[in-house]
Amino acid sequence: MPAVWGQYAIFPGEYLSTEDTDRHIMVAAVSQNTLPKGSRRYFSLAMLILPLLEPGGYAIVELSQANDTELYGFVSAVDGILVSDLVGTREEIREAREIFLTINSAPEHGWTCYEPPSFNGPDGRGPLPLETLTGAGKYPAEARLHPVSRGPQLIPVLLILTLLGTAWYGWQYYERLKAEKAALAEAAQKAAEERITPPWLSMPETGDFIRGCSDVWSRLPVSVAGWRYSLAECAATGNSGNLRASYTNIAGTTVTAFSQRVREIFSIRPFMVMPDGNSGGFALPVTFSMPETPVAVEALPENTLLQERLTTLARSMQLKMDWQEVSNSFTDEDGNTIQPPLEGV
Repeated sequence: MPAVWGQYAIFPGEYLSTEDTDRHIMVAAVSQNTLPKGSRRYFSLAMLILPLLEPGGYAIVELSQANDTELYGFVSAVDGILVSDLVGTREEIREAREIFLTINSAPEHGWTCYEPPSFNGPDGRGPLPLETLTGAGKYPAEARLHPVSRGPQLIPVLLILTLLGTAWYGWQYYERLKAEKAALAEAAQKAAEERITPPWLSMPETGDFIRGCSDVWSRLPVSVAGWRYSLAECAATGNSGNLRASYTNIAGTTVTAFSQRVREIFSIRPFMVMPDGNSGGFALPVTFSMPETPVAVEALPENTLLQERLTTLARSMQLKMDWQEVSNSFTDEDGNTIQPPLEGV
């Protein structure tokens, strides 16, 4: 019996495969939208012809013209099983007939053939007009097609499509949200990088720094009220800084004498290292000249060259310089460990 599905009439039938000897099921679908309005009964032309092709054979039926092109229907069967059911032009149908006759062995009493004389086929039973098939008062039950509603069958399909649509929309929303977050993070990082100013743009160059510190350091007294000079540290912040000088009490003089003498010479108050009070010092301001054209990143000298220059300068001034490795290493974005250059002390 034919099965029906929504606006489509679906007819199952059997056919023989050219690859094996099994019988297979095929399904044909016809949309009611393509049929003339007012039609009440629908039939499968192939199933109307099939009983006429016992035990095996084919039929070529002349159909109406489409766009001035003559169309024909070709139906073939082997051992009562439908093999071909197609529509085409004269040449297409002729080719389909030749293929059918080539790949199938004729039954003992020959093929049952219906075709117009113009096809020049084997001797058969002549043409098979459509009126012969459709004008009958009784039709095989298996040839009838019955439309029914496909609503219940569509519920699982619609549910699956809804779930797939929801999942797709959720995935699209997640990807869009992730892309927006990445764009915001990239924009924030770019803005931060643009705001970051290289430190050397606000610092004096090496030569200016050393000259500024050296000018103040050269004016330091070797001894102040019996306190002997021991160490000086120089630091810069922009075009200004300070030189911190340290002294040690070796003559047994008092802290008061040292403090009073410092105020007399420099007009500043010294500091004392407690609790023993045997060392102290004072800080003097230092002014640096800033470069008119800051050094570009690409023009910075290598660490080894800087060390050579500083060491040469220190020895020319009879200064002792020790190099110590700093411990503030860091890791870049690629996972590489970056070790800052050595620091002179």
